[in-house]
Amino acid sequence: MTERSNYQWVHDLNQNGSMRLQAIRDLGEFLERGLYHYLTHRRNDLADHSGDELRQIAQKYAGESLNRVLESLAAFEGTSQFTTWAGKFAARVATTRLKYTNTVQTEGNEMARRTADQENEGSFVVPDEAVNIN
Repeated sequence: MTERSNYQWVHDLNQNGSMRLQAIRDLGEFLERGLYHYLTHRRNDLADHSGDELRQIAQKYAGESLNRVLESLAAFEGTSQFTTWAGKFAARVATTRLKYTNTVQTEGNEMARRTADQENEGSFVVPDEAVNIN
């Protein structure tokens, strides 16, 4: 991931083309790593789920979090690190989804089916809607 200042994050995510796409990928990978760590180290209730299953859930939540960050980009005030601010979206998405999901197993099985056909397995996949947000 490219090191960026707060200004660079906001600037790059507001651009068009390859600069924006790279910033989206970098932020998505950052969010996914953070979520995976949260799911594997801070959620004892998920201990019986495989690493692959948790990775798929982290990827799903990272995509949703990324969309929320992009929708709220104008609200970033710069009073904290951009990645800290963005990470709070991921934390809220994960805790909300886990709270209201009937079972994590259902989420994992759904993601396993959806990701099995992806060529870039193991890397963050930019959601289509994230690329089109201005």
